[in-house]
Amino acid sequence: MSMAEQSEDLRLIAQLREVDDLRLETREELGWIEEDIRKGDASREDLDYLRKLGGELLGGGVEATARSGKIIRVCFVGDSITTGTGDETYLGWPARVANAAWEEGHDVTCYNLGVRADTSEHIAARWRAECESRLIPDIAGAVVFSFGLNDSADMNGTRRVPLDRSIEIARAMLAEAKARWPVLWVGPTPIDEARQPVTGATGAKFDLRNERIAEYSEAYRELAIELAVPYLDLVKPLVADDAFTASIASGDALHPTRKGYEVIADRVTAWAGWQGLLKSK
Repeated sequence: MSMAEQSEDLRLIAQLREVDDLRLETREELGWIEEDIRKGDASREDLDYLRKLGGELLGGGVEATARSGKIIRVCFVGDSITTGTGDETYLGWPARVANAAWEEGHDVTCYNLGVRADTSEHIAARWRAECESRLIPDIAGAVVFSFGLNDSADMNGTRRVPLDRSIEIARAMLAEAKARWPVLWVGPTPIDEARQPVTGATGAKFDLRNERIAEYSEAYRELAIELAVPYLDLVKPLVADDAFTASIASGDALHPTRKGYEVIADRVTAWAGWQGLLKSK
């Protein structure tokens, strides 16, 4: 068995393990086959069984292991903009970006790890465990961070995360992530200032301003240069994008609707940072 064949079979095993209703006996069989593959002792019968199982349980997933592009798992870690709040199709921008990558011949497993109202402080407390449980050594992985909108907000008159503190958190978090996986950073998005402040689900008053969001984004961009992490600024281009601003205006003043998420996804897809990740070895 060649190294390429061994790698593809290990990827297939990893995909099969993600099947929710996989029987315990089958999981044990996969473990034995994996051990034999790693030792170079897998029988033809076992390999044929593995590929047949993949065809039965994954369907298109088997085809994915033979695609010409990048096979990679990506954790999109962020806030409600990452989640896709306000998108009536429930796709947000990460799923659209992954779908566009599929159309280009890549196989991107998209893990949306966005949490509504999260600041950099919240994300710093959870990102490591959430990414470690999804990014495994046998398959290429990456982390895309996206936060800052909530950091910049004033809640009941108090800044949620002051800029210097946000930068401190981001520096530590991204440096640690970058030591383990490729890392990208997508900046915060603009809001509809005419409808500020807004009242949250808990009754708290939130006031956001595009000038302040842009200040955070610029500071993030400078930090990204220092850390050698690709950064995508969204405030400047989106505040002047008619389709995006119309989407924000028709939503809740903070989150775009489907059209706005399509605009974000198009920008991320065309971004040199994202394309570089897909083309990397």
